[in-house]
Amino acid sequence: MVNAIAGTKTRSGLRVEAELDTGRYPLGIAVSKAQLKSLPIEYHDTHGTWNYTVRPDGPCDGEPIPLTDRDAARRRVLDLLAEPALTGMTREDLTALAGKLTPELGPLREDARTVTRICRADLIVIDDIGLLPVGEDAAEALYRIIDAAYERRSIAVTSNIHPSGFDTIMPKTLAGASTDRLMHHAHLVTTTGDSHRLAEALAGKGVVPLN
Repeated sequence: MVNAIAGTKTRSGLRVEAELDTGRYPLGIAVSKAQLKSLPIEYHDTHGTWNYTVRPDGPCDGEPIPLTDRDAARRRVLDLLAEPALTGMTREDLTALAGKLTPELGPLREDARTVTRICRADLIVIDDIGLLPVGEDAAEALYRIIDAAYERRSIAVTSNIHPSGFDTIMPKTLAGASTDRLMHHAHLVTTTGDSHRLAEALAGKGVVPLN
């Protein structure tokens, strides 16, 4: 489905970007019709079920803030986003929720900075994928690097497994999303033969006896 959405295009040049959201979210949460009706939703004339605008109720208090005062503008925007009619919870509950989530955002920010540093290179080399099974965290990190570098940087990947088999060493959804980006505009080089290291070792080359 993600690939189908990402492949959408028109003759006029519209390009749609889509990526797999690998986040974990709680299940079984339902929104009642009464809760949905209470939200300040403005449905658009064309396909209102899909196209709509959510905005806080009522006019903004106070004088307009000059665009040059970025800190004040940021505070105003955050205040509007915390509007109970928009969030469905009191400001106190929202503050408590933010306090619980903030510590978990630290590692995510650090991961984002790491990916940014890696993608500063013109060529990113990822060596020996497939020697060991890839855990979900490592697979997600690989996907984030590939996604960030997609159509922006060159990536060279070496593996003893064909890209079509990456789903045998990492979660299938992440493998599919990673391979989809890797193989687009890619040059695939397949080699055969015995290991040069093994051949030299069997021939006695490059082996230094221990005294």
